Amino acid sequence: MTAGQQPTIEQVNGQLTAAALQLHLLMNRITDLHLQFSVKLGAAGLQALGTSAADAADIVAHWDTLGTVADIYFGRAPQPSAYPFDDALADVRGGQAD
Repeated sequence: MTAGQQPTIEQVNGQLTAAALQLHLLMNRITDLHLQFSVKLGAAGLQALGTSAADAADIVAHWDTLGTVADIYFGRAPQPSAYPFDDALADVRGGQAD
């Protein structure tokens, strides 16, 4: 007998469904936030909130990267053959999720 509980097909399918739903919700949230911060507010709006021009451009660029991921997910942008999204966003994770 094997130690521990063996997974059932219902558990496997339940986890798959849960992960797909979480990803979909996250991509929707990213799309909404990208529109708010990068498109509507933009670098000028971020500067009006007190950031420097360089920081505002950096923030917009990172939101654009996340927006691209969401656009690829929803089929609104072509999928690059090998773009390291994880590396592109590593600095804004602040050392988390390494």
